[in-house]
Amino acid sequence: MNYYLSSFHLGNSADVLQKWCVGRKPLAIIMSAADFVEPLERAEKIKENIAELRSIGIESRELDLRGFFHHDKKEVYDAMKNYGGLFVRGGNTFLLRKAMKYSGLDLFIQEKARDTNDSEFVYAGYSAGVCVLAPTLRGLELVDPPHESAEGYGDEVLWDGLGLVEYLVAPHYQSEHPEAGMVDLSVKYFQDHKMPFKTLRDGEVILFSR
Repeated sequence: MNYYLSSFHLGNSADVLQKWCVGRKPLAIIMSAADFVEPLERAEKIKENIAELRSIGIESRELDLRGFFHHDKKEVYDAMKNYGGLFVRGGNTFLLRKAMKYSGLDLFIQEKARDTNDSEFVYAGYSAGVCVLAPTLRGLELVDPPHESAEGYGDEVLWDGLGLVEYLVAPHYQSEHPEAGMVDLSVKYFQDHKMPFKTLRDGEVILFSR
């Protein structure tokens, strides 16, 4: 699986994402981290992400995880057959984590990560879409309200991440983003608790395949 982990939007390595995705199946845009916003604003965010990816030749469309909540996990697996990867946008990490669990997308992603026969699948994302890959979400509550909710979501807080990277990620670090000051608090938490982490300034991207 190929990982494209950006601090904010496409970042400064879009040519790599192009190489991985152009001419292949579309990316499934996962908007779940923004499910708490008003529907019109949410729709505008989808259009923004689709246009951003199209500007570098990548086709995409939304896969709304709310349509798979508490269904047979096979449904989201079947839906993903139409896509060559994921583009997981930012918002609230805790809401995103719940959407992944409720739909079964978390299990799908973890299985893809273990599938050595599929080297072309892409996991791309930014901000919350990157943070959710860590072993834990502890410390991220200093940036994202852990009890953020939306229609169809429960009240519980899930503290476990997907565990696909061995460290936490602090996006928007020392950037112009409005959350940058809160990110500093998360970084201090990681340091105080001796938790492995990486910082990402807006524009920076972590790239790897395995």
